[in-house]
Amino acid sequence: MRIPEKTIELNLCKDLPRLWKKDVLWFGLTQKQEARAGFDACAKIGAKLLLLQFKASNHYVGSAHRFHGPHHQMQALRDRVRSKRLVYYVFPAVGSTHHLKGPNSIVKGVQFLDVASLPAIIPVPLANGRRTPRVNMRHYIDVYTGHAVIHSDPFQVRLESPEGLFTDLEPIKVSLADEFEGNFRSFWRFISEVRQRGMYGVAAV
Repeated sequence: MRIPEKTIELNLCKDLPRLWKKDVLWFGLTQKQEARAGFDACAKIGAKLLLLQFKASNHYVGSAHRFHGPHHQMQALRDRVRSKRLVYYVFPAVGSTHHLKGPNSIVKGVQFLDVASLPAIIPVPLANGRRTPRVNMRHYIDVYTGHAVIHSDPFQVRLESPEGLFTDLEPIKVSLADEFEGNFRSFWRFISEVRQRGMYGVAAV
């Protein structure tokens, strides 16, 4: 049976802080009040701010775990990402209850895609064998260990493990003042433009 997206989100939110060895504050981005509380807490404690877009899939193509990504969302995130605005897609390694084999099964093998590593202009997804845009405008994202291939006109991107992600972030200080001028209105405008189910904010100390 396919693991529901909400189950993936809840278990990764539970287990990622242990892998990161970080004290974190999670906040949802679906309601203005909740996003405001998370933004204020992050600013108050001087934490690094990450925005995570969780994905779930039980679709495999050969050795790849295939996910789908809406073109408009992917391009909107890429358009708005700055050098220090840390937005990641999160790809779990499991897709069905068949893959659950003991504690921490869901968090094992999870990988992260830095949105800033995507091309500035992302090629539109094309229909098979044609040069016309795919009707549903969704990209296939084929995830392997350490990298993913995004279709169509395929291009490859690097993926990070949870441990590798925070190793790379250690020297970076992500300031809300720098990112959103310390202004929740600016932050909410950004979230409203790109928001989709499964996106969460993380304040990491």
